[in-house]
Amino acid sequence: MVSPASEKKVTQVSKIYDELKRAEYSRHASNIVGGGVCVHGEISGNEDLLVEGVVEGMIQLGDGVLTVAATGRVAADVVAREVVVYGEMRGNIAGNGLRSGRMH
Repeated sequence: MVSPASEKKVTQVSKIYDELKRAEYSRHASNIVGGGVCVHGEISGNEDLLVEGVVEGMIQLGDGVLTVAATGRVAADVVAREVVVYGEMRGNIAGNGLRSGRMH
């Protein structure tokens, strides 16, 4: 059985984690593929991209940062300055940095 004090600590940690995720997302949210959106093909540009939905194909962001949200699914080859993965990522990555959640 979990004590009320333990449940309170878990809830506090969960809230802090959610706040940190929101801050990270907003830092990289100049362009968004929303949760109800599925993109098949190529996305290219030189800005940051937040993927909350699904992207399949090629992503070329140059100096931009790709952030895959917890709800996001990316099946693509990616060229970006940095890739941050909280959701699901499949494909090849070329860039300076990767912070990974689930990489396949």
